[in-house]
Amino acid sequence: MYPITSRINTRYLLLCMLSDVFLMQVVQGDNRLAMPKVNQQQLAATVLPIPPLAEQQRIVAKVDQLLALCDTLESKLRDAEHGAQRLAEAMVAEIVA
Repeated sequence: MYPITSRINTRYLLLCMLSDVFLMQVVQGDNRLAMPKVNQQQLAATVLPIPPLAEQQRIVAKVDQLLALCDTLESKLRDAEHGAQRLAEAMVAEIVA
């Protein structure tokens, strides 16, 4: 692990580092399959889009908002699937009875 001193929004940096674009840049020269390793040279050569701080904060807020929406939709989908399963079981029980 390398310590990272950041002068940008740390949540924005985390989101960038979890992105496919970042990961492709840092592991493109790595040939280890089980556990890829990023060396300091690869990390230093990585290019990140760094907008002004206010824009970073807006991006983080929007991503957090969208992730919360995804969580809500996943919960509603699970509830709907559970309801559909109960309905199917009730219909089968009605047919069998």
